[in-house]
Amino acid sequence: MDRTKRAARRMTETAVAALVIGCFGMPDAAAQTVPARATASSKEKLALAGRQVGVIESASASVQTELRMARETRDRARVECLDELLTRVHVAARSARSLRENVTMAAAQGDVEGIDRELYRLHHLRERTSRLVSEASRCGERETVIERPGATVVRILSPKLPEGAAAYPPHPHTH
Repeated sequence: MDRTKRAARRMTETAVAALVIGCFGMPDAAAQTVPARATASSKEKLALAGRQVGVIESASASVQTELRMARETRDRARVECLDELLTRVHVAARSARSLRENVTMAAAQGDVEGIDRELYRLHHLRERTSRLVSEASRCGERETVIERPGATVVRILSPKLPEGAAAYPPHPHTH
């Protein structure tokens, strides 16, 4: 694997990690944030909506960077895959901005149920975006070969793993 592809893979892994932490928080804080959201003020909920939109938009930028790097390396299959996923992430970002506006309008009207409903939708949109970014990191791992008319064979290429075993945490049952 050449340097550019390794750099793209590292950037993807970093972006996925940042997206997951941004979406779900650190594991210790996760138990504390759920009850706090139920009693959060409208102002805090507006801030939460803004953060969720920011996470989705940063995911869009991440996939766009990957697409640019795939174009530089002229990896046609990866470019096609990333292009489609970028379109889907852009749609999610537009929807997220619209939902944020709905949260703002509901807050202005004092509609607590409306705020919660739109935040719920935003939460699911953020999760979907996380899955799209995960798919983007796997773009180009499959190769379709047509051997004869009417028959398609799909070869699953082995994943491109980090070099050296030090990149992986130790197995929990070995220590």
